[in-house]
Amino acid sequence: MFVVFVENVMAAQLILNLILV
Repeated sequence: MFVVFVENVMAAQLILNLILV
């Protein structure tokens, strides 16, 4: 489950970067 959590955090950061840029 921890791996899934890490992947979700990374995906969220990528989405935020796309929105902010």
